[in-house]
Amino acid sequence: MNYDDTLSEWNKHPPSNLVDDLLHALTIENNAIEQYTKLADIAPNKIIQDQILLIKGAETIHYRHFSHFYTQMTGEIYTPQIPLDISTSYTESLHDAFKEKQNTVTFYYDLAERSNNPYVKEKFRRAAVDEQNHAVWLLYFLNHS
Repeated sequence: MNYDDTLSEWNKHPPSNLVDDLLHALTIENNAIEQYTKLADIAPNKIIQDQILLIKGAETIHYRHFSHFYTQMTGEIYTPQIPLDISTSYTESLHDAFKEKQNTVTFYYDLAERSNNPYVKEKFRRAAVDEQNHAVWLLYFLNHS
């Protein structure tokens, strides 16, 4: 069974509210990509900037996976919403990003648990692990800023 067949099987019995949850996950990832782009621009040094750009890269991968799931389920292409206003203060941006990561970890683990598709379950579980790792980096930057 290939990737799209696996998703097609999943679409026959998706968890309740999955389309709404995917839209929420896509909004989270879209906002995170924008936030990390701006945060990298105001990072105090190249080492922190590079780490923030690595985090942004992981967010982009999550966005692509979730977007594909959404398209497979709905037949539509996700159109990103206008991102939230992002603070121009480095410390405030780090704090906001850290809080968002903590909430996102729980949300993604919940989606992984509710999914009946092993591939989707693994992608959300992996995204939750990545988000927790990102939160650790953000907390480190907060404590050393």
